[in-house]
Amino acid sequence: SSYEEEVDTAIVEVAKRLEPNPDKAVFGSFVDSNLVGVIGLRREGMQKLRHKAHIWGMYVAPEVRRGGHGSALLLFALERARQMSGVDQVNLGVNARNEAARALYEGCGFTGFGTERGSLKIGEVAHDEHHMVWQVPAERDIGAS
Repeated sequence: SSYEEEVDTAIVEVAKRLEPNPDKAVFGSFVDSNLVGVIGLRREGMQKLRHKAHIWGMYVAPEVRRGGHGSALLLFALERARQMSGVDQVNLGVNARNEAARALYEGCGFTGFGTERGSLKIGEVAHDEHHMVWQVPAERDIGAS
C-alpha cells in the first residue's frame, strides 16, 4: 500500500486488520514503548495453497536498523509458521534494490527462486522483486534433536 491509499483508513479498520487468528498475525518490535518494527505473516487461504505462508509488510525504522530488530521479528514469524499445522514453506518478496533485506532473509535460511521484473511501480519507476522461500524444517520443535 501507499501512504495515499492508507492515510484515510479508519483506526477501527486498521485494528481489525491487525487482529490475530490461527492463520495470520502481525508482530511488532519495541524500544521502550515505541514501535520500531513490524512484520506480517499470513497463511494462504485456498485448500491447495494452505501449505504456504507469506511474510509481508516487514519494516524496521531506520534509526534502529542493524540493531537486531529485523532478525528477531523474522525469526519470531518463522517460529509462528512452524507452529501452523501443515505449513511447509514460507514465501516472501523483496525489492531487488534492497540488498540489506535480502542478506537478512538469506541469513535466516531463505533462498531465491525467481525475480519478477517491474513488480512494483512507484510513480514512473519500476522495481523488480526477488521471490524467496524458507522450507519449514521437518522437525518443528526448536531444540529437538
